[in-house]
Amino acid sequence: MTSLPISTKNRLQRLPQIPHVWEGDRISVLGIMENMEPEMAENSDCIIWLDGSDGFVRSMDIVRESMGKEAMVRSLLKAIENPQNPATPARPHKIIVKDRELQFLLRGVLQDLEIKVDYQPELPLIDELWRNFHNLQPSKTSHIGSDLLSAIEKIALDSIWENQPWDLISEEEILKVEINRWGIENLYICVMGMLGQEFGVILYRSLESLTNFRQTILDLGDSPEEDQLEAAFLQQDCWFLNFSGDEDEDLSLTYHQKDHSQVKPIFGSIHPYEGIRSLKEEEEVLPIYIALKALARFMEECDRNLLLEDAEEPIEREYKFKIPLSKSFLKIKLTTMPEFTEDLEKMWDEGMEDEDDDDKESMDYLIDNKLIPEGTLISFKTLTNNQFLSLEQSSHVELSSFVTNQIKKQVKKQEFPVVILQTTRPKAYILMNQLQEKQGIKNIAFAMVNNAIEDIDYDLGIFQTGEGNFHLFAQFPHNEYIESPLEVIELWKDEVLTQFNGHCGIVIAMGLTGASRGNPQDKDLLCLFYTQLSEDNQFIYR
Repeated sequence: MTSLPISTKNRLQRLPQIPHVWEGDRISVLGIMENMEPEMAENSDCIIWLDGSDGFVRSMDIVRESMGKEAMVRSLLKAIENPQNPATPARPHKIIVKDRELQFLLRGVLQDLEIKVDYQPELPLIDELWRNFHNLQPSKTSHIGSDLLSAIEKIALDSIWENQPWDLISEEEILKVEINRWGIENLYICVMGMLGQEFGVILYRSLESLTNFRQTILDLGDSPEEDQLEAAFLQQDCWFLNFSGDEDEDLSLTYHQKDHSQVKPIFGSIHPYEGIRSLKEEEEVLPIYIALKALARFMEECDRNLLLEDAEEPIEREYKFKIPLSKSFLKIKLTTMPEFTEDLEKMWDEGMEDEDDDDKESMDYLIDNKLIPEGTLISFKTLTNNQFLSLEQSSHVELSSFVTNQIKKQVKKQEFPVVILQTTRPKAYILMNQLQEKQGIKNIAFAMVNNAIEDIDYDLGIFQTGEGNFHLFAQFPHNEYIESPLEVIELWKDEVLTQFNGHCGIVIAMGLTGASRGNPQDKDLLCLFYTQLSEDNQFIYR
């Protein structure tokens, strides 16, 4: 559309026209609005319409840089009809822009409004206004020495990124570090990254801030508005360390490769009154450095499964660290908080209780499709004797010892049939824990269903956990463009039934984004769940 609606033109034509010249431009806000949310600051523009005759800014709007040139038109109409004080509604005699495409667009949009649209390569009045904005910005001088910045970045990359604490610690498992220095009594560490998405460490300056933030997010529900999320985010009181990949780099891939050259640590502070800002003082950097040092040491010392299991008593460690760039040492204590972790889990359970109650009666007949991580690759394979023995040590046995021994004997003659679920490493560990909590996998079955809307048949793979609920783990559409693995499944099922009397396994594997994607190697196979193939698909309907 190159012109305004007739009704809008009539409305604008009724406004007085003044013999003034306006300038309009669109400028990136990066570096000019420090308290803006980082993602917004890095991807936003400021649109300004300035009356050069009176020296008034008639309109100023912040928009996403992805918005098209129509945003300039919207801001211009605002400058005409609803200008900022002390300007009054009016049409200009002429407007000047420094974008040729915008000039041609405005000529078409403003036809019949008697507004001349000119082009100039420079807009001196707006340029001067923008320079004044820069001069009004508070000094960004940092009081942090380069040696101290290098020290904390080294801890972030060599100790935190290298040790990958998110492999072992979930966001509910909070660690308390007693600092008692630099005005900080305690810091509460929350590790992000077990879901394989955002990687980093949050250092809350109060337990109340952590609790309130979690409760607020829970209260917002499944589909919060963007401004609600931003408001909740800005209510936190914490320091943070985030890891960012290159601009065009998939951080999940970098994560699996552990390539330091493609990862950048980002430090900052969030406070309800300050918003988001970078670190400015050494007294901020030092407690963060000590806390990260304690986290790294704790991860090196503790057993791999220590934090994944529900420890009933707190685990305490005392450390003595040298304060960077000084001769002083600081004794600190790090403590796990199992009771607080339990409280966070209860908070989540209670928050979901109402939704669960609403669906309680129908759940017996529903098949859950959310347990298996999105993007999981499914393959029907067999395990060699060596693979089986290696995985069997970490297997979750739901069969009698007699049946288990029979399987072990048969595996020496015939490879053991399994379904392999391959996902990312963090999601694989989460899935393993969830299946353990659900008492393993009791049965699996396959059924063909028809989607009446799409008129497509699907082969569904479904398993029943020990607690009795049903979960979808695979769906394969039938159509002329997608070849169904029905034949592969049938051959696999035949082997299960004839060689192992219906017994088979489900293997959880990692390596989804690595070189072994679609073909997991021995090192990628994490866990074996024994199960049994059901020939009677009616079990899925109870």
